[in-house]
Amino acid sequence: MTNYEVDVTYNSVQLYPVSIVPMKAPSTIKQKLGRAIVSINILGRDSQDWMLTITGKVTGASSSALATNRAAVEAFDDGDVHAYVDGIHNGNYIVEPGSLQFTDEGDSHFSVYTYTMRLIQKQ
Repeated sequence: MTNYEVDVTYNSVQLYPVSIVPMKAPSTIKQKLGRAIVSINILGRDSQDWMLTITGKVTGASSSALATNRAAVEAFDDGDVHAYVDGIHNGNYIVEPGSLQFTDEGDSHFSVYTYTMRLIQKQ
């Protein structure tokens, strides 16, 4: 992935992205209500927010390390704003509620987990 930092982090947790798909959308005001995020459109606002769809891998040297690393990624789905750094789209982002998904496959569940999540920029 050209021009991205070697260490891609979210909330200071290192991610191992396989792909990052960035998309720009009209900027909104985001408000946390419980575990949900409400986006409020503002007429006349001419800025845009990044939306990043990230597919990545969770690995671990042992089964307990793998479980700990997966739990760290699962904890992102809290509706809170966290710092994201990849060298291109650095900023403050929220995991879109319901977008964090793990693909649990029988062939690899002892060594690696694959996940997908969507981050929404908070300005």
